[in-house]
Amino acid sequence: MLVPSGLAAIANVALALLKTGDEVLIPDNAYGPNKALAAGEMANFGITHRLYDAMNPQDLIDKLSERTRLVWLEAPGSVTMEFPDLQALVQACRARGVVAALD
Repeated sequence: MLVPSGLAAIANVALALLKTGDEVLIPDNAYGPNKALAAGEMANFGITHRLYDAMNPQDLIDKLSERTRLVWLEAPGSVTMEFPDLQALVQACRARGVVAALD
C-alpha cells in the first residue's frame, strides 16, 4: 500500500491491528508523530500506550501486558540514533504472541 507519509503508514498499521481496550508500546526514542498519534487519536479510540526503553529489553518485557497487541520498534531511534537489540525485542514479543512492527 502506498501512503503519502511515514505517519500515514504508522496509522494504517495501528488502525488495522488495534481496537478499543488494546495497548501499544512505543520506544521512548521513537518518531515524535508516532507518540503524538498514540496520545491523541488512538487515545480517543480507547487505545492506551506506554513508552519503553528500547535499549533495555527487560523494560519491554516488564511492560508487556495482556492488553498489549502491538509493539513499535525503531532502528535507529529517531531521536537518539541508538541501535537497540532488535533480536531480543522481537523475541520478547513473539514469546507473548504480540505483533512487533519496525518503523
